[in-house]
Amino acid sequence: MVVGLQTGGSSTIDTNDSYTNCSFTSSNYVTVTNFNNSDNINITDLPFETNAIPLEEITKWIWRIISPIIFIVGVFGNIGIIIVLCRLKKWKEITYNFLFILSVSDTTVLITGLMRRWILATFDFDIRIISDFSCKLNVFMIYFSMHISSWILVSITVERFVKSWFPLQYYSAKFSSLLKIILMVPIVMSFVMDGPLFITNGLVKIQNEYVCNNTSSESYNYEEKYYVVIDLVWLSLLPFVLMFIMNIFIGETLRSSGRLRESCVRDKDYKKRNKRSSKSLTRMLFFTSIYFLITTLPISIFFVVDSFTTSKTTLKSAKLGLSEAILYLFQFSNYGINFYIYVNVNATFKKNLPAICNRNM
Repeated sequence: MVVGLQTGGSSTIDTNDSYTNCSFTSSNYVTVTNFNNSDNINITDLPFETNAIPLEEITKWIWRIISPIIFIVGVFGNIGIIIVLCRLKKWKEITYNFLFILSVSDTTVLITGLMRRWILATFDFDIRIISDFSCKLNVFMIYFSMHISSWILVSITVERFVKSWFPLQYYSAKFSSLLKIILMVPIVMSFVMDGPLFITNGLVKIQNEYVCNNTSSESYNYEEKYYVVIDLVWLSLLPFVLMFIMNIFIGETLRSSGRLRESCVRDKDYKKRNKRSSKSLTRMLFFTSIYFLITTLPISIFFVVDSFTTSKTTLKSAKLGLSEAILYLFQFSNYGINFYIYVNVNATFKKNLPAICNRNM
């Protein structure tokens, strides 16, 4: 797990107070890794390349400029959906439960993850070092909320799949209860996987300054070698596979039902509208799956590769920092527009939204 540490210019890192090691990510931040307690490292002795400075500045400006755009669009959109859901007063319907949880989890991701990186790039201050509790809470919440968001999308897809393939069962009271139980399984599993992060992370003192990182070499090795792979599968790969397969079946059902309606109706205009609507919704379903994959998979793979990369020069670290910023912001865009996509897919919500907005203007 990579954590930024604010440093000065030339300084010596005394490791007598901790187990940690330091390798450069930029001129202003140090990445905490593992080494022996007896080592003393002078930062000026480490390899430095002036070509890294422009890349570091570009990385900072990318975070400073793009982060607020994604944050404003995502947070205001999600808050708007929460307000609309509260005014609909249809909390017994499972679809609205999912959209509500999705909006909350995505907002949490943007606040705990995106805003932290913006503050870090703009003010050279990491909110994780405010206290030991803020360190633990932020690390846990960013991973937990991302995982919940991914599996809420899976739950929404499951709900649409059952509705299209098993319509009679879908409208039964047992199905709603069963789907809520199914939803609880990935939430509990996410908590089990991410919960230890709250315990194993904390403030570590390095040269009279604190950094939020692992508090033991054992937890460091686990997170760097195993947890990054678990995160890759649980956050991106497994949810995508499930959503993609179910969306294939949903798309086939939509096409079949569209052909059946066309055979029963003689109105040519209706047939054209029905065909366009079916194709549009089918494309939207597949778009949600593909967009989810291309926004979550690259950054997850990046963290896996970065965890197993040992030797890093200043220039190489600067290039990795720039790549991370681009991929991370791309991932955050997923949490910024999730609700727009799924509100558009849900015909009932899409129909009610304008009426509710106009009523309260």
